[in-house]
Amino acid sequence: MLRAIRNRAQGWIAWVIVILISIPFALFGIQEYLGVSSDPVVAVVDGEEIPRSVLERRIRGFRDNMRRMLGDNYRADLFEDTTLQKRMLQTMVSDKVLEQAIAEWNMQPGDAQIRAIIQSIPAFQRDDAFDPISYRNTLRNQGMTSNYFEQQVRQDIAVRQFQEGWQQSHFVTDQELADFIRLNEQKRDIRYVQLPAVVIDPNMITDEQAQEFYQQQLNEFMVPERVKLAYLHLSAETLSARIAIDETVLRTYFAEHQETFITPEERKLRHILLADKIGDEAAQLAKAQTLLAELSQGADFAELAKTHSEDTGSAILGGDLGWMGREAFVKPFADSAFTLALGMVSEPIKTTFGYHLIQVEAVRGGASADFDAQREKIVAAYREQQVEALYYDDFERLADVVYENPDSLAAASELLGIPIKETDWLEVTSTFPAPLDHTKVQQAVFSDDVIQGNNSEVIERSPIDAIVLRVVVHEPATRKPFEEVREQVLARLVEQQTQEQTQQRGQESLQALRDGADLASIAGITAQKSLLGIGRKATDRVPAEINRAAFAIAGPILGERSYTGVMGQAGDYYLIAIDQVVDGNSQMLEAEALNKHQALLNDEQRTLAYQQLRAALRGLADVSIQVE
Repeated sequence: MLRAIRNRAQGWIAWVIVILISIPFALFGIQEYLGVSSDPVVAVVDGEEIPRSVLERRIRGFRDNMRRMLGDNYRADLFEDTTLQKRMLQTMVSDKVLEQAIAEWNMQPGDAQIRAIIQSIPAFQRDDAFDPISYRNTLRNQGMTSNYFEQQVRQDIAVRQFQEGWQQSHFVTDQELADFIRLNEQKRDIRYVQLPAVVIDPNMITDEQAQEFYQQQLNEFMVPERVKLAYLHLSAETLSARIAIDETVLRTYFAEHQETFITPEERKLRHILLADKIGDEAAQLAKAQTLLAELSQGADFAELAKTHSEDTGSAILGGDLGWMGREAFVKPFADSAFTLALGMVSEPIKTTFGYHLIQVEAVRGGASADFDAQREKIVAAYREQQVEALYYDDFERLADVVYENPDSLAAASELLGIPIKETDWLEVTSTFPAPLDHTKVQQAVFSDDVIQGNNSEVIERSPIDAIVLRVVVHEPATRKPFEEVREQVLARLVEQQTQEQTQQRGQESLQALRDGADLASIAGITAQKSLLGIGRKATDRVPAEINRAAFAIAGPILGERSYTGVMGQAGDYYLIAIDQVVDGNSQMLEAEALNKHQALLNDEQRTLAYQQLRAALRGLADVSIQVE
C-alpha cells in the first residue's frame, strides 16, 4: 500500500497526501504525551479509570466460568450483554473502592507470598514443579501479561486478608444468639388445602383475543437477527505449523537462553522455632542446643517439632514447611537451609523470629540445564519465539490487505495461506462457537460497517490470536407471522388466563377465610392436610412454597388463626392456616447444636458487616459511570 502511494503520488499531490497522513500521526503523538488511551473509559473511581478492556475481560471470564459450571445447561440469553455489563461494572467499581482503601492503609502482601501462591497453581506446573514456560503460555492464551496477573493476585490476596480481618473483628452477643435461635428454631402447626388450577378451554378464546395478545407481546414471537460469516483465523497453531526445527539453530537458541531452562532450586524443609523473647535469648539458644543434641542421638524431628516448636502453623505438621524456594525465607534462614546436605539438621540459626533448627528432607531443581533432557521444552520455547515474530509480520500484512480489499477475504487468504472458513447461521442472542466466541467479534459482526458488506478490522482475541471476518448473509430480526405461531399464542394465552383466574379465585377464598369462613369447607373442599411442629426448612414434609409462605406472616394472636395463600409451582393455589407458633429456646439446646447456631449467625453477621463496609466506602467515593 505504501509502495503504491510512493509510485503514484507526485508533485503537489504528494505533499497533500503527506499532510493528510501527518495529521493523525501528530494527534496520535499528542495523545501519547498527554497519556490519553485509545481504550475507552467506562468508569472513574476517585480519579482512577476503569478501561473498557478490563470490563470486557471480566465479563468474558465470568461467561467462561458459567459455561464450564453449567455445561449443556448454559444459556447465552441468561447472560445478555447490557444487563451483565451493568452488574459487572457496579461490582468492579465497589472492588476498586475497596482496593484503594486497602492501598491507602498500606495493606499489601509480600513478594515471596505472591511467588509461592503463583508457583503452587496447577496450571503453571509441569512434572510437579513450577514451569515458567507453562506460566507464560497460559497467561498469553488468556490475553494477560505476567505483570498484570501478578498484580491481580496481589490485589486478591490483600482483599481476602482485609475481608477476613474485618469479619473476625465482629462477634455475636448472647442476646443476639438467643433471638436468632428463637426465630430459626421456631415451629409452627399448620393446615392447608389445595385449590386446583382453573381450567381454561382453548376453544373459548376468540381470534380477536389471540390477535390482541400477539400484538401486545412484541418481543416474544421473533426470529432473532442472524448472520452467516466467512472468516480468517491467524493463530499460534496455524503459524507453528510453518516453523521448521533445525537442530543447529535449536542448539544455538538453547545456548543463548540456557538460564530459562534451569528450574530454580527448591527444598522440602522442616523446622523447629523457638520464638524470640525479650531478655530470654540465652535460654532459647540453650533449649535449641538441647533439642539438637536429642536429634543427634536419634530423636524424631517431626515429633520434637510438634512438642516444642512455637511456629503454630507448622508445628501441628511436625514442622513441615513444604516445598519452597530460597526467596521465601529471610537471609540467615535461607543461607543455612540451602547449604545443608540432604537429610542434615542445621546448628541453631538466629533470625528476627527467634532460633531455628532446620532439616532438609528433599531437594529438587537447581541443576544446570541439559539439552537432551530439556529438548521438548526448548522446542516449545523456540516455536513460541518464532511464532511471535511471524505473527506480528503477518498481522500487519493481513491488516493491509483486508483494508485494500474490503469486499473479499480471498486476497488475504491467498497472501497468507490461511483458509477461509464459513459458519452456519449465528443469532445475535446466542454465544458464537470457537474461535468466534469473543465479545469484540460479536460486536464487530453486528456493527453497521460489517453488516453493510465490508470486511471487519483485524480483531485481536489475545496477543497471538486474531480474526478478520465478513458477513456472507444477513437477516434482520423479524416477527413470525401470526398464523405460524397461532398455537403458541393460544397456549401462552391459556397459561396466562389460567394463572390469573386461579390467583383471583385463591385470593377471594383467602379473604373469605379472614372474614370467618372455615378452611375445611371453603369452596366445597373437605380434604385438608394438617402438620404439627414444622420448621423453617421442613421441605421434606411440605412443598417449599407452602413452607416459605407459612413462615412469612405473623403467627395467630390470642388463640386466633392466621391465614395466607400462595401459588404452587404446578399452577394450583394453596390456602394455609397457621394454628400455633412455638419459638425456639436456646436454653433447651445441647452444646453442639448451640455452637452450630452460633457459627451460622457469626457467618451471617460477618458477611453483612463486610457488605456494609463496602457500601459505606462506596458511598464516600467519587464515582462516575461513563456508560449507560
